[in-house]
Amino acid sequence: MKQIILCLMFSLGLCSEAKAQTKTLEHNIFLSTGWLSISDDGHMDHGLTFRAGYGLNCYFSERFSVMPGVAIRGEVEGGLGECPDGADDDRFAFLDIPVVAQLHLGSGHNKWVAGLGPVFSFCVSNGNYYIDGNPNSPLNGKDKIKDFSLELQPSMMYEVGKFRFGMEGLIGLLDIKRRYPQTSGSIHLHSVMATVGFHF
Repeated sequence: MKQIILCLMFSLGLCSEAKAQTKTLEHNIFLSTGWLSISDDGHMDHGLTFRAGYGLNCYFSERFSVMPGVAIRGEVEGGLGECPDGADDDRFAFLDIPVVAQLHLGSGHNKWVAGLGPVFSFCVSNGNYYIDGNPNSPLNGKDKIKDFSLELQPSMMYEVGKFRFGMEGLIGLLDIKRRYPQTSGSIHLHSVMATVGFHF
C-alpha cells in the first residue's frame, strides 16, 4: 500500500513539474465496455466488463504525456441476465488507479494516441462461493478473490477534436484467487474494451 501511495505522489509530482514547464494539463472522462476472460483453474470463462473513469493527462511535450486517474470497473461472468438456478457466476467490482504513459502521434486535432501503464486495482465488491450441490460446503459465502490486483493496460485511440475513440485492454498480472484449504489453482482476469473519451 505504501508503494502505491508513493507511486501516486510521484505521478502527481511529475504532473506539477509538467505544468510548470509546459502549462498543459488535460482533464479526461472515459467510458469503456467489452469482453471479459476469466482464467480459473485451467479453464476459461467469459463475460462483460464495464468501466467509467477520470484521468488527469500531464503533458511533458507535444508527443509525450502521463495520465494518472481513477475508475470504477464492474465485471460480470456470462452476461447481464440473472444467474441460472445452481450457477456460481462471478461478479466483481474494482476501484482502479491507472498510471498510463501516452505517446501522441500526429498533429492538430486528429491524431493517434498509444498508451501503456500499470493499473492498481482494489476489489470493492467480491464474488462469493455458492456450492449448490453441497449446501454445507465451508466455501459457501466466502470471498473468491483477493482485495488487490495489478494489471497492465495497453491502449490505442484515435483523437477527433475533443473526443477519443479506440480500444484498451487489461492484462491481469497477479493470481488473485483467495486461498482456502478447499481451493487450488489460480484466477487471472483479462479484458478487451472499446472506449470513448472526452478531454478538456
